[in-house]
Amino acid sequence: MSLRNCFLVWCLGLLACGPQVRMSRSGPKQAARPEDCQFRVFTVAPRDGYAEIGAVDLLGEGFMAFTDELHEFKDAIREKVCKAGGDAVIAWPNGKGEYIKATILKRVAVERAAPATQPAPASAASPTDDCHYDTQCKGDRICEGGRCVSPPAPSTAPTTPPSPPPASSAETPPVNSAKFGTAKPASTPNAATH
Repeated sequence: MSLRNCFLVWCLGLLACGPQVRMSRSGPKQAARPEDCQFRVFTVAPRDGYAEIGAVDLLGEGFMAFTDELHEFKDAIREKVCKAGGDAVIAWPNGKGEYIKATILKRVAVERAAPATQPAPASAASPTDDCHYDTQCKGDRICEGGRCVSPPAPSTAPTTPPSPPPASSAETPPVNSAKFGTAKPASTPNAATH
C-alpha cells in the first residue's frame, strides 16, 4: 500500500469515528431501557417530575467531534441514556453552541399541591421559563426558585431627610434658679445693649 493510500485510509478513519461517550451515575441505579429507546431532550431543567440519575460527556477529537444539532447529539448519546434507564436529558452546550454533555433524568411521580385560591399574577413565569441563573431569564427578569420573574419594584416611598439640628436662638433658655429661689433668663453673650 502506498503512503498516499495509507493517508487516505487514516483520514477516512477520522471521519468515521464520532466522539466517545462517557456516562457516570449520580443517582440510584435504574433498570435499563431498550437500546433504541425514546427520550426527551431539554435545554433547560424541567420544573418538576424528573430526578437526576447520571450524566453523559462527549469526549471528541478532530473537527467532527461535536455537533450543534440536537437530533445528532441525541443519537450520539442514545445508547448510554437508554442503558442508564433515562427518560430525558438536559443538553448542555459549550461556548461554541456545540452540545458536549447532558444530565440524564428519570421521570418521577410528583405530588400535586392543592390549587391556589387566587390566580397567579400576570408577572408569573410561563412553564418554559425554568432557570438556575438570572442570565437564563429574558430582559430584566431574575431567577427566583427556578422561575423567571420580574424583579421587585424599587420602593417609591418618599424618604424624609433627617431632621436638622435645632437652630440656635439668639436667646438661651431661662436658667432654672429654683434652687436659688428665682428664675431669670440667662444673659446672651454679645448682646448689644441700647
